[in-house]
Amino acid sequence: MSIEQFQGMKAQGADPLEVARAARAQGAGPVEIIRLLRSLFELPFAEAKELATRVVFGLTLDQYQQRFIAPLLEELEREGL
Repeated sequence: MSIEQFQGMKAQGADPLEVARAARAQGAGPVEIIRLLRSLFELPFAEAKELATRVVFGLTLDQYQQRFIAPLLEELEREGL
């Protein structure tokens, strides 16, 4: 994955979501997408994380947390961890 390609996309008017989708199509994971978006668009971490979650998991960050993180935390609490 070359940042130059994504710089070119941005120069041609691509928005952060389009860039995130292109990066994902090339196999980028959430952390790589967050770093890319923050680097290219100077997005706040929370906004870049939201976009990466939407592209990688097909869910908003809130939906992802409700579906996966909340049940995990509840299980950890039941286990006394």
